[in-house]
Amino acid sequence: LWRYGDGCIAHERKPRGPMTDILFNALIFLITYAGEVFGTIFGGGSFFIQPGLIALGVGAKIAVANDIASACFSAYAYLYDQRRVIAERYRKYLKIFLVMFPGILIGTYIGAQVLKAIPSDYVVWFILFIATAGLIHMAIQMRRQKSELETVATTSEVKHWQIVGFLAAILLGFYDGVSGAGGGTLQILTFAILFKMAMKELIIMASLFSGISLSLASVNFFFVGLIDWGLLLYMIPAAILAGFTASKIVQLTSERTLRLAFLTALTILLLYLGWDQVLSPLLA
Repeated sequence: LWRYGDGCIAHERKPRGPMTDILFNALIFLITYAGEVFGTIFGGGSFFIQPGLIALGVGAKIAVANDIASACFSAYAYLYDQRRVIAERYRKYLKIFLVMFPGILIGTYIGAQVLKAIPSDYVVWFILFIATAGLIHMAIQMRRQKSELETVATTSEVKHWQIVGFLAAILLGFYDGVSGAGGGTLQILTFAILFKMAMKELIIMASLFSGISLSLASVNFFFVGLIDWGLLLYMIPAAILAGFTASKIVQLTSERTLRLAFLTALTILLLYLGWDQVLSPLLA
């Protein structure tokens, strides 16, 4: 298999037969496809893709960078397939975009620059905080009537949401520049807290900002030599197919079912992070 240095630019290829090549490339495609279908809808696909790449012999830094690069394409494919919905409500999305986009730019640049220096504990606690707050908020929202869940909001329930949204965008962009794993989940939760949106709208907003922030992070990774075109040759097509698949799933799924599925995925994520990063070290 490919053997990448952990964060190194150079890598070496060990001899292998044609069947090994085919199996390796097929696994890269399938891992990316499965992870991106889940990640496009709920976020958190990188928690599956990055460990999968590492298990195949890809170094951690290379896995993060190329996962982020391919994730851009699943987000854009999803947005393309949802273009009619976006066209109907573009004024609302544009207002939010203009406020938060500068923060995404700043945060992504900072995150990519400090990828090798950021204490991992800070990132974990950042995820746990937003995920817990979002879980509570969305669980409360589930008590609303079906018609209220599907209501399209035009304003925020948070005072001075422009300032709060800008600061949140910096943190989200920063995290995408550092890892990106679970970034879509955090974006969905952030928009859920800031705005009274239907789940399908939350996914569109998360895809929009994920596509932009991950694209910017990918450019930074390219210039520091972490992008591997051999991997992306199979990851990008898988991500594009995953984006279209996710869009079809969302179109066929009810609002309440999407929220229940998201809450289930989020609860599992919280339990995993709580055990792996908090309880396990304490009991060791």
